[in-house]
Amino acid sequence: MISFPGPGNIIFHHFLHYKKIKMFSKFNLKTWCNLVIDWGKFHNIVQLDVAEAPSLDVFKNTDIKRNLSPESVLVVLDELAQRGNLEWTDKTKALLFWRSPAEWAEKIYSWVQNANRVNTVCTLYELTQGDETVNEAFHGLDEVVLMKALSYLESKNHAEVMNFGDSR
Repeated sequence: MISFPGPGNIIFHHFLHYKKIKMFSKFNLKTWCNLVIDWGKFHNIVQLDVAEAPSLDVFKNTDIKRNLSPESVLVVLDELAQRGNLEWTDKTKALLFWRSPAEWAEKIYSWVQNANRVNTVCTLYELTQGDETVNEAFHGLDEVVLMKALSYLESKNHAEVMNFGDSR
């Protein structure tokens, strides 16, 4: 199994001292944000529990036995939110967007057009779990992100989400 290469020693050195100096370079913050996005994409992680975030492997370096403080993790998450790569669902949970809902929407709509599925009904299951989408980037996509992408497509008049009881 391929593992995600965690944070290196260099970004830990400067960022671990955030609490003491209350300031860090924009480069380090950008590096951490990019690392978290790459990690989320690698592991297909969308939903984050903020309380558990400091214990995630992306915020640890086992070689030097260091990890980011919860305060520093929040700084990274807040920066991701400002960049549009994270959306707070409440004070304890967040959605990590390594692709924006609009980018997912483009991929879905491209597949719909290429598969000649325009003006046909597709279930959420068909889109994310169906045999026709196995080779598509959105196969296995988290339902919350899928719904955001479909809402985007609705706003562009490219989709309509229909509710059928417990099913959509």
